[in-house]
Amino acid sequence: HLHTLTHLSMSLKAKGHTMGRKKAPQVAKKGAGSFVTDAPQLSVDFQQEQQRWIEQEQRNAEPAQDLISHADWAVQGDDAGNVKVPLQPFLELLRKSVDPHHISSPSQPYVVQRARYVALDTRRRREFGMTVALSVDVSVLTKHWVCVPLVPDRLSVTHVLVENTSQDQAESTQSVCVREGAFSLVAHGAGEYRVHLLGRCPFDTTRARGIVLSVPYAVRNTCTFSVREKDVELCVSPSLAPEGSSGRPVVHELFREQMESEVEEVEKDAAGKGTVSGKRKASAVATSSWSVVSCQLPPTRKLSLQWKEKVEEEEMEVPESEVEREVIVHAQQEAVHSIGEGIVQSTIALSFDIIHGSRSTFEIELPRDMSVLSVDGTAIKRWDTDGVAAPSPSALDVEAPPAEAGDEHSKTTSILRVWLEYGVESSYRLTIRSEMEMEGTSALVSLPRLSCLHVHRQRGYVAVAARTNVEVRETKTRALTRIGVEELPSSVSDLARNPILIAFKFLAANHTVLELDVKKHKDIPVLVATIDQAHIQATVSEGNVLYRLSFSMRNTESQFLRLLAPANSEVWSSQVAGSPVKPAMDANGWVMVPLQKSVVHGGSEAEKFRVDIVLHCSLDMHENGGPLVGRGTLKRLCLCPEVDVPINHLFASLYLPSNFDYGEFTGDLREVQHFSKALFTEKGGDAEDGPYGGLRGGRPQNQQPQLQQQQMQMQMPQMSNMMSNALPCPPAPLRGGKTAVGVLPVSVAVPAVGRLFRFERLLVREEAFHVGVEYCERTKGYFAKRSVGSVRFKVSLAVVAVAVLVYALYYKFAASATDWVASQ
Repeated sequence: HLHTLTHLSMSLKAKGHTMGRKKAPQVAKKGAGSFVTDAPQLSVDFQQEQQRWIEQEQRNAEPAQDLISHADWAVQGDDAGNVKVPLQPFLELLRKSVDPHHISSPSQPYVVQRARYVALDTRRRREFGMTVALSVDVSVLTKHWVCVPLVPDRLSVTHVLVENTSQDQAESTQSVCVREGAFSLVAHGAGEYRVHLLGRCPFDTTRARGIVLSVPYAVRNTCTFSVREKDVELCVSPSLAPEGSSGRPVVHELFREQMESEVEEVEKDAAGKGTVSGKRKASAVATSSWSVVSCQLPPTRKLSLQWKEKVEEEEMEVPESEVEREVIVHAQQEAVHSIGEGIVQSTIALSFDIIHGSRSTFEIELPRDMSVLSVDGTAIKRWDTDGVAAPSPSALDVEAPPAEAGDEHSKTTSILRVWLEYGVESSYRLTIRSEMEMEGTSALVSLPRLSCLHVHRQRGYVAVAARTNVEVRETKTRALTRIGVEELPSSVSDLARNPILIAFKFLAANHTVLELDVKKHKDIPVLVATIDQAHIQATVSEGNVLYRLSFSMRNTESQFLRLLAPANSEVWSSQVAGSPVKPAMDANGWVMVPLQKSVVHGGSEAEKFRVDIVLHCSLDMHENGGPLVGRGTLKRLCLCPEVDVPINHLFASLYLPSNFDYGEFTGDLREVQHFSKALFTEKGGDAEDGPYGGLRGGRPQNQQPQLQQQQMQMQMPQMSNMMSNALPCPPAPLRGGKTAVGVLPVSVAVPAVGRLFRFERLLVREEAFHVGVEYCERTKGYFAKRSVGSVRFKVSLAVVAVAVLVYALYYKFAASATDWVASQ
């Protein structure tokens, strides 16, 4: 209402003057604490107004309709829709509209301060249910109607009492009703209310052992639960600080008469059942034993009251010998030994299963000549190796042959001790990485043997892998069983970074012996770089040749790709994997393009990457005498320069001017109508045809649409002029933005227009290929040429006249010949 009122077109009337439709009065300062307007007799004191606002803020905010209705002024309106209010009420309304804090309602209309529950299970019959009494204190924060849900309507309520405990009870109304499936307090007016309910709640299950209630979310909660059973376990959930007792049940003070009468009735019924020959016992009322629990509850919306018979646990006497049980430890060893370059690198994973206790230290026996590099595990405090030790036999180790006299492991050993931050239970895993030197790259080697001390059983697996091209053959084994590599657990295979050659398993680590004969063979050279596909695109125009060399290659070690470019050629651009690189030239004139290394993922093959090089040279450098003119022969046109990396599959595309006719090609490359396979692209797919496409597909030129051929022929002269004008100067000081030394090149688009001829070859190794072809320029006839002026028209008329004269003479001669024949 305030916002609606302030946004209307208002007309302020104060002592005979209005503000709104008329021009607002001008304001001028008057004194230190007041201001006046040009309206007569209108003055407002700011200090008084500020004091009045402070007093108003200390009172609760009133709704706008109440402010208007209870004010000692009246709102006046006219037929034009204007509202006229005095100055002071208007300022008050304006202040409250600007500061919504004064009219905002509480965040919630009520607060449940306290809830108390008293439950009584008399155990009479299942259909009687459980007697429940509750008292709820509610603080209503607004003077409007409020509905507070209390308990679900599945209770059968017998007594209800509602109290208003606040001091001001003049304008309050309260009652209890059933609304939306719950007994609810309905109140009008702010104040403190207390509701008391007494009723019966049905059991949740047929066993009649408890109930679950939806309760109000109160700040403080208490509960008392009494059951007419002796020595039972009472469960109140959720509960805090429960206190159990036995004796008389606890009843609600307001409903004492009702609840105690029910208790007495139950006890009388229980006493009446104990009769002998139809006569009651001496005592008319037999007091039954009750189980009672009282507790506090946290704020909750669900209250569960359950009870069950108490189960007594019999105490068993444990012999002193069994109080402290022995810690049992089982160990499993997974060892991978990688051999190469005269060193045995070992990775041993030890898995311990700990039963009946914990372990904070581990001891492992290992050969003295074995150097431990690292020990990894959870919560390792420190680790260390010491000198010679006499290993203690395992308690439950299996039998094995006695150590032989020549056994190196029985002479010098050391102990690796690992201390943990705390004792570990159940399981623990330890990873040891070590090295051991061999007598040479080819030698007899006895693999290191590890044995866990103070364990009851240990078993495991041993795998031998080769890091280099060594031949490994077993010469002596003991307490080991040979198995297939595929029989190894995956955890052992994950430890190996090289191919596993042989594998074993064992049941007694203390007695294993494995000697190997290692032979290192001579290395042979292998390819470190290869080009899977190469596509050479050459465009000839106006005595210039522009090459684009595209390679799909793999590289593991080479630093540069070297190619021998045609004499006096220029490198315009070079890119590796889509990024520009700086080319170089060695002393022998080979162009050097820096390469990247192929990425190898695990055991997969090296990834491919793309190399693009753009070269330019002139036709007169190829012994052809300059541009193609008239009739002649291209003798040695370089179509593929020499490259120092083998090429598996070479493709070449040659674009020649379309205004010439060409004979058969001669040279080292075989001409084909279309390529045998689709060429690679930068993303690995097939290339698409286009006037500036770097790589093209395998469709023959004669299969292209005629319209596309005509468009390419029309573009050819324009491309030729562009290339003639774009020829760079020899590498010199940077002038005009053409070429420079030591900077990254730009990407150059090679025009792919003209008559296309395709060539293909397999397995190219350090070879350069040239082709030759005869050509003849196509010339226009006299009448096909364009002319300017009337000369062509006059000549055409003369030719027509001559043709008519010749036809007339021929007709006359033919007629004369016919007459002569007839006369004869």
